[in-house]
Amino acid sequence: ETQKHLAHLGEEKSRLEGLIDATLIQLKTIGVEAHESLIDADDFPRQDVDVYAARQARSELSRLKNDYKIVLRQIEEALAAVHATASPSSPTHVAPTSKTTPAESASAATIASAASGQQQHHQHQQEQQAPFLQINTVTAGSPADRAGLKAGDLVVRFGSLIRSNFTGLPAVGELVRHSEGKSLMLTVQRGAALTIVRLVPARWAGQGLVGCHIVEHKP
Repeated sequence: ETQKHLAHLGEEKSRLEGLIDATLIQLKTIGVEAHESLIDADDFPRQDVDVYAARQARSELSRLKNDYKIVLRQIEEALAAVHATASPSSPTHVAPTSKTTPAESASAATIASAASGQQQHHQHQQEQQAPFLQINTVTAGSPADRAGLKAGDLVVRFGSLIRSNFTGLPAVGELVRHSEGKSLMLTVQRGAALTIVRLVPARWAGQGLVGCHIVEHKP
């Protein structure tokens, strides 16, 4: 049971690390650092960056970092429980044995998991930056057109959707319907560059809420 719990916490830790990295990339494409001021010398919002997008990304980053701290604390508590089980309070002298206790097995499994953690982190980071949608067509005058989306854009992030949690195009439609009148932050790849796009699904003269045809992108 302890091993399963530690494995789950390790997976959650890697997932959060990937999301944190993806959000930091979003901030860089917006043109600001995590703690850089969004106010100019005259105390007005900066005109050289999308202040709204930067604030949204920072809010998401703060939430992810808080979740990450909680997971790290849970891992520490689980490891402490493992070591407490492996080291009884009343020492007993026993003959050496080649057998391994369950607690020692759990500890060994945790060490092995930590050793491969860096590799998993890099794999997860690459997954967060992998496109999973493609903008096929954009109708003139539509919300997608006003947002600046272009045919051929590869979508790396669509609101809360990324490759690792993408289950199919119906999930995109559901997210759009629940976001009518609200901002959806998209990270799109154009050539070698990543661009942040703020899309606001809304009723317009055409069909649907966004006015673009989205297809699944498979590398």
